Amino acid sequence: MAAGVTDKLWEISDIVALIEAKEADKPAGARAVQETLCLMPRFYFDSHDGTLLTHDGEGLEFANVGDAKQALEQFLMGMVRNAKLKADERLAVWVILRDEAGKPLLKQ
Repeated sequence: MAAGVTDKLWEISDIVALIEAKEADKPAGARAVQETLCLMPRFYFDSHDGTLLTHDGEGLEFANVGDAKQALEQFLMGMVRNAKLKADERLAVWVILRDEAGKPLLKQ
């Protein structure tokens, strides 16, 4: 097996549980202060590119969830475009879009 690849097939519910557990570690007051200071909602993009799980701890501000979804689609298209695959390889990528409360909004 290639480095970073395992035999385990992760279910989305397993990944969401890992993300929610990570969010529970944050101090309660930190999110309230952040929400008070932000003019636009913040969205988080957790991703897995087949070898590396990336938890977005910073997020990005968008005017609405529609704009965040559009950015997600552009991100995925860029990953596919830039992938360097051999003829017999497949690209397995997923991204979970979360809101400021950590609630998953979209899984692609």
